[in-house]
Amino acid sequence: MIVRPYQEKDIGAIAQLYHNTIHRINSQHYSPAQITAWSPCIQSISYWRDRLSQYQVVYVAEIENTVVGFTEFAQNGHIDCFYVHSQWQGCKVGSNLLNQLEEDAKQQNITSLSAEVSITAQSFFTAKGFVVTQEREKPYRGQIFKQFLMTKIIKS
Repeated sequence: MIVRPYQEKDIGAIAQLYHNTIHRINSQHYSPAQITAWSPCIQSISYWRDRLSQYQVVYVAEIENTVVGFTEFAQNGHIDCFYVHSQWQGCKVGSNLLNQLEEDAKQQNITSLSAEVSITAQSFFTAKGFVVTQEREKPYRGQIFKQFLMTKIIKS
């Protein structure tokens, strides 16, 4: 497995992975209406190109030339998207992505990481040393989503 900055050629795989992970994995903790609101369709390449351009860095995890995970990282240490392919859950993909983010944070003297985490991802982030600082109910496309603001202090 390699973790590397995303390339333009990865956008289609990222779009597919995002949609499929929500529908196959997050559906364990959210209603069908919430899942449809969260990701009603696979968004266009232009949508994802615009979205990804807002972040300092976007990483993909790749196994045998297949994108199996991705994450977006902002300059302030905030992690936005953090998704692992449904068939690669529990195979260290998320751990490798997070390790890369932590290394970047240390190099940039960022002292903490934060993420707004779904119910599904909370146990992963807790196991990686993040703590819940706030529990939220977030309205989105006519649905209410339970999520957690989680942070982790990074030590140099």
